[in-house]
Amino acid sequence: MKKIVLILILIISSCTKEKHKHNFYFSKEKLEFNEDENNALKNTDKLYLHYFDVDNKHNKLEFTKSIKGTIHFDKQVVPVIKIKNKVFFFISSEKVKILAQKINDKIQEKTNEIGLKNYDELQIDCNWTVGSVMNYFLFLEELQKITSKKVSVVIKLHHVKLSKRTGVPPVKKVYLTCYTNYSTFGKKDHKQILDVDLLQNFLQDLETYPIRKIDIILPIHSCGFVEDTRGNNKMIQKLNPTDLENSNFEKINDSIYKVVNEGIYFDYFFNKNLKIRIKKASTENLNKVIDVIDDKLKQYQIIYNDLSSENIKNIDN
Repeated sequence: MKKIVLILILIISSCTKEKHKHNFYFSKEKLEFNEDENNALKNTDKLYLHYFDVDNKHNKLEFTKSIKGTIHFDKQVVPVIKIKNKVFFFISSEKVKILAQKINDKIQEKTNEIGLKNYDELQIDCNWTVGSVMNYFLFLEELQKITSKKVSVVIKLHHVKLSKRTGVPPVKKVYLTCYTNYSTFGKKDHKQILDVDLLQNFLQDLETYPIRKIDIILPIHSCGFVEDTRGNNKMIQKLNPTDLENSNFEKINDSIYKVVNEGIYFDYFFNKNLKIRIKKASTENLNKVIDVIDDKLKQYQIIYNDLSSENIKNIDN
């Protein structure tokens, strides 16, 4: 009888999908939360807080999109720093060390400014390439020497598939961005930012990726995809239909808008009649991605990108 009960328990356990713990990114420049967002945070223990971006314009280091406000909760906070890949081109190793110090100083300044008392982890997000890998990895090593915090990094799908070419970052924890950044504009009625088939292809060797401490990042925001007259594709992160509901754009259907007046919008120059397709990951596709990752990783957490009243409607609780 005891054997039968044990077998039944094992069968039930194998058929029950484990619910993964989740947290959120917060990337608005103003550190304020509405009622829906506060309610969503009640079920979390961490907040991945975008501090600022780092860019190189006219050979000058710039800190942009900096968070403003004051922390009013006691959850763990992971500061997130986004660095443009071009920052690591054409600089000497000595300048990389200086860069690490400058960014660390800025992190400390921002931490004091928002009133964050303490944190244990610091996340760096840079879509590095073969041309920047040596300087980027040196930067990570130098930053880890300077800071007393654990440095983690964001990796993209191609960093897993092409790890022998792009290298493996010198850290102990990574966050895998499980969505694509290209346009499938030619596919009829394709409205998803998640391509599950492509994700499976890129993550065939995830089980053997040298860094074993991996959490995943899933998109709950919408994006805009644009194909210009030369066939070049551009992705506009976190673009909502409400951003296009004005006289400069014409709504064609629920997901496609046409440019009426040429000009610069969302940091890009748009010619008249260009089409913008709005895409958002469906709950069904989010769950399919989780199924794929479940086959690859034994244990992981999910970080949803990112927290807003509109975005959290897309989570299957």
